[in-house]
Amino acid sequence: MCVHLRAAMGFWVGLLLSGCATVPPLASDPIEVSQIVQRVKCEIWDAVPVPQGQYPTGPYQWMRDWTAKVDLTLETDDTGGITPGVSFVRPLPQVTIPGAGTFSQMFTFGLGGGLNTTASRIETLSFTLSFAELRNPQYRGICAPVKDLGLLGDLGLKEWMQAALAPTSGPSPELTQGYHAPPASVPRAATQRVRAENFNETVPQLIDKLNKTLDQVSRYTSAAKNYAKTALDLAKRLRTADLTKSPQEFAQLVQRTADYVSMAQDAIDKAKQQINSANAQQENLQQNHGQDPLVPPAIQKAKDAIDKANTALDAAAKDVTTAKRDFPSNPPIDSIAHQVSFVVTLSGNVTPNWSLARFKGPGTGNSFAEGSRGFTHTLSIAMGSPSNTGDRVSDDQIRQLDTLQQAAAFRNAIILQSNSGGSP
Repeated sequence: MCVHLRAAMGFWVGLLLSGCATVPPLASDPIEVSQIVQRVKCEIWDAVPVPQGQYPTGPYQWMRDWTAKVDLTLETDDTGGITPGVSFVRPLPQVTIPGAGTFSQMFTFGLGGGLNTTASRIETLSFTLSFAELRNPQYRGICAPVKDLGLLGDLGLKEWMQAALAPTSGPSPELTQGYHAPPASVPRAATQRVRAENFNETVPQLIDKLNKTLDQVSRYTSAAKNYAKTALDLAKRLRTADLTKSPQEFAQLVQRTADYVSMAQDAIDKAKQQINSANAQQENLQQNHGQDPLVPPAIQKAKDAIDKANTALDAAAKDVTTAKRDFPSNPPIDSIAHQVSFVVTLSGNVTPNWSLARFKGPGTGNSFAEGSRGFTHTLSIAMGSPSNTGDRVSDDQIRQLDTLQQAAAFRNAIILQSNSGGSP
């Protein structure tokens, strides 16, 4: 990670003179957060494949409404310690041992102590980027070539993206997109045959009842035609939607199309139910009142209306099927996540020592004063389609980030435990 030499020298001078750690100031981190965000935006733009071909079946069209949820953590840890030690020396007379030589003697009395301190600062930043926004150069900004290290250098997002999307590409992809129809609704009860003994109405009353049923058929058929036409028009807009539009606009268009498809299908089903009822009423008239002169014209009128309604319903059903084909199909991958961490530790120590006739110190051990500053910068990214509720991110993206954070916490705990034996 790129660290300015001047800032590092200033840190060590102050730390070693004070012998203890202070809360790391925000200005001590030479990496500007805005530059990191800019670098992340540029890397994601360069890594994400551009949707091609016709929507929604073209390559990577299923990613056109995706967003990237980014969590950035900048952690700085300062440790410092002073371990003074002095020795008081009392020289003693030399002693001569015959046959061995002359030896110096002294009495030494040592004193020592220690002071260790630790201070930490954690800065977090969370933001969301949509792929549509990144396709707009004005939003993305100028992406300069990589020159620095750490979070300002090559984050490797393009290589990660290629590996993550590998199962969706190739002549025989392992994961494919498709449309999964919702579970079938509860089967409707079959239209019961109308029995003659249940009718006490006169022929005019039965014909009036049939005409009212035909009015219902006409009303539901007209609604089905209008809803299906609207759904088809909205689906055409989906195919030509601007790729630089926000995912919220695109999601609203998809939802409106789905709503009109649902209303059209519901109107078609209700019209068919009324047609079944009209057929049953016709059958009752024919079987029990076929000799009445009012019956044949009424039955013929009903048959013509039903034939016309069936033709219109078939056209509406065709429009609904065509509109469904323009729905965003279920993507081959629901979400992908990535995490990268950079850890840099700066350390130093100083041990001044004077050896006099009767005094040694103030440093008699390995070091008199020592300190370190550690930088742990973590970037976590979860990409996926936004939720259907209008939120910019989905529950699956949040789950991915939670998993990454738990893994990072466990990893940092292991590193801390392994380094605890060498701490000052």
